[in-house]
Amino acid sequence: MKLRSILFLVMVSATTICFSQTKNEYEKRISESDFPKPAMALLENRMKDFKRVRFYEEYDGKHHSFECKFKYAGKRYSVEFSNEGVLEDIEIRIKKNELDKKVLQEIEKHLNANFTRWKFEKIQWQFPATNPESNTLKAALQLQAPKKYNYELIVATKTAGKLQKYELLFSEKGTLIQQRKVSRRSYDFLLF
Repeated sequence: MKLRSILFLVMVSATTICFSQTKNEYEKRISESDFPKPAMALLENRMKDFKRVRFYEEYDGKHHSFECKFKYAGKRYSVEFSNEGVLEDIEIRIKKNELDKKVLQEIEKHLNANFTRWKFEKIQWQFPATNPESNTLKAALQLQAPKKYNYELIVATKTAGKLQKYELLFSEKGTLIQQRKVSRRSYDFLLF
């Protein structure tokens, strides 16, 4: 009987782990010398124009990457690279009023349909890397939309008294692409 109970608990736990999409991102600040050389080559000729430059190593349980964060022309940028230094994406933090009104309506429609209460914590314009990579960076720094871009949001939600954060990825038209839970921090009770 005890063995059956233990097996049942193990199976339930394994099933829960397999089907949940939770983002457990760990970020560690690193020095410029620890950043991949090909990534530095793409950034270095523009670095003199950046402010508050920081380098990070990031791991989310499946994916390992490197990130350079900085301010440029009053905007916060995050440029992510693979282990090999290949550009993966560029994210620019924006405000809610910078979203296209139709896109914002689509996003809010999704949030209202799925959560009792919600609050934007972060909105980013995401430029997936295209070839050649330097053109993607150039377009991002000039705030020019590439052919394909997304919106990445961190949203704090409350449903049935339960607080949860989500990372939501929407297309440029406001269509949901991906939704992942974000590990909860101990101060989330202050949000609502």
